[in-house]
Amino acid sequence: MEVLCSFSHMQKGAKVKANEVSFVALINACADLGAFSQCIWAHCYVVKNNKKLNRFVVTSLIDLYVNCGFLEFARQVFDELPKKDVLCYNTTIRGFAWVWTQSS
Repeated sequence: MEVLCSFSHMQKGAKVKANEVSFVALINACADLGAFSQCIWAHCYVVKNNKKLNRFVVTSLIDLYVNCGFLEFARQVFDELPKKDVLCYNTTIRGFAWVWTQSS
């Protein structure tokens, strides 16, 4: 997948360190492509490499998991965020409301 190849090149070939914005772009690109397993890989990469899970990364992950129907994962990501702000709450509320309307 080209998205992961570009990310890998950035990390190794170009020797550019990924930051939170990079992870948001990676997660959103994989989600837009429907590449759920690559999104899981990106989430694991962030956690495994002790990268900062800021509100932008977390809201991207919540949005991803909700849209894929993995509400328990979305809730877990939300619950594990130590400092929640209005963006995190809004993303979670909107996502769960969207799922509820789809099932009605």
